[in-house]
Amino acid sequence: MDRELIEAKLEEIRELSAEAVAPFPYADCRLVTQGAEETITDLITDLDLWMSKIAGYGSRGRRLMRLSRAELRQIRDAVSLSFIEEHPQYVKLTLWLSQEGTPALSEDLDNYERIRLALSAVIDEMLKESV
Repeated sequence: MDRELIEAKLEEIRELSAEAVAPFPYADCRLVTQGAEETITDLITDLDLWMSKIAGYGSRGRRLMRLSRAELRQIRDAVSLSFIEEHPQYVKLTLWLSQEGTPALSEDLDNYERIRLALSAVIDEMLKESV
């Protein structure tokens, strides 16, 4: 992947990150945790931190091209896991997620996952190409 294509992808990721900013889905989080068999207390905190991390790295856009290979590897590692992979204690909550029942939460998870995967892929390309 050439430098111009990488720049375009990073700009696209920056735009996706800006578009993903929305009010936090508190109501949907509460709905999902109410359906859980065990008490869930940290979902909102953990989700907020995960989404902030993805949005923060995604919002850097082309500025990521100025980072060292070590810094890029660190970011790639930081975004390598989906929310459920990073927090497997919430895997049962996915049974309660749906576009109909928890639209804001479902949309946020989808949007941030898309950003995360795109960011990871472009950083992999940057590391291959030494851009």
